[in-house]
Amino acid sequence: MRPLVAFIEPVLVVALALGARAAGDVIVVKAGSNLQAAINSAKEGDTILIESGTYAPVLLGDKELQVVADSGASVVIQGSIQASSLSAGKHLVLSGLAAQGAGGASFAQRVGLHASAMAGRLRLQDCTFAAQPDHPGAYAANCADACFTRCLSNGGEGVTITQANAPGTRNCGLEGQAAILTVFDGFSIGGQGRDNPSWDAGNGGDGAHLQGGELFASGSRFLGGDGGKTNQPCAFAGDGGDGIEMCAPQPGTALLLSNLYEFGIGPQAPMCFTCISCFWGHNGVALRFTCSQPTILNFHATVLDAPAVARELTSLPLAIYGRAGEHAYLLISTETERVYVPAWKGVRMVAAPLLRRIDLGLIPQGAVLQTQIPLPDLGPGVQSRTWFLQPLLLSPIDGLHIGSLRTLVILDQAF
Repeated sequence: MRPLVAFIEPVLVVALALGARAAGDVIVVKAGSNLQAAINSAKEGDTILIESGTYAPVLLGDKELQVVADSGASVVIQGSIQASSLSAGKHLVLSGLAAQGAGGASFAQRVGLHASAMAGRLRLQDCTFAAQPDHPGAYAANCADACFTRCLSNGGEGVTITQANAPGTRNCGLEGQAAILTVFDGFSIGGQGRDNPSWDAGNGGDGAHLQGGELFASGSRFLGGDGGKTNQPCAFAGDGGDGIEMCAPQPGTALLLSNLYEFGIGPQAPMCFTCISCFWGHNGVALRFTCSQPTILNFHATVLDAPAVARELTSLPLAIYGRAGEHAYLLISTETERVYVPAWKGVRMVAAPLLRRIDLGLIPQGAVLQTQIPLPDLGPGVQSRTWFLQPLLLSPIDGLHIGSLRTLVILDQAF
């Protein structure tokens, strides 16, 4: 216990300890309003609070913002969310958004999420990303730190025929190109290959397809899509996608903790007496690493469940999923970073200079600790603050281990 207390200062008055980062204003966006106009007019640190409705595609640039769906709201983006060029030292929070890539001339318009050239920290939470055929649900390229918490990424239907496109590459659930990615408690699902009764069928997509970069994944599912079927002898049935593929030309690293990986099935093609079975689709594999091997962490995932948006002077409900007898602490910060801590068996996402600790007690026999913490008064003239929360558990057998990240936006009661 002593090293933990020495590293993390106990919290007595959370409200006073967590005010270092400047607070922002709140811009409320209602159904029928222009979400992009609200983003354009927002200042650094502002919160865009979105009510239920359907909105046009959005572009986000070099501005620190929280773009969040209000509690219980259903926010649908008819098109892609494009984020780029965020400077180092800034963070961008996207929470509770459902984006469906639409038709368009560019690759970025046809995916659910397109993040590129991000030196800052991207925090995605409770989002759903879907794509047009032959496109990934979520795409991240040259991102220094992109974290997906409880997000669903669905690749588009696989249309391109086998000879012209390697299985799984374009219609994967999550695609990373030289990106540092963290995935907590999520689903990444490759698209299904399109059936073609008259000729070649489409390929299934990988759950995640990565070239270079880094991946830390905990408590998540990566599902390859099944290949499409054909009824035509001598035509190609589609190949199944992999659970995760990390491939050349750029080597990458992966740390995997308590995830599920499933490959897609390559169906049989009709019998051709000339070709025998050479055109049957090939099954994917659960994990395919061609440049390096992943590190499998032999431990269980710890999950934190908490709302994404709450009001000041209310109680925040928390649920921590661990193992009975473990001692649970909640780490809170107004800053976020990404540091792999081997002794904690995971990635610390709350920033150490502002780290604080709340002692939540022991995990009960049911393996779920449910509790509440009081939220402070934000103070005069403060409309919102953002907290980053992460559970740290102390096991009498295995020592310390850290769980999934939750991002909380606290609002003034006026909103």
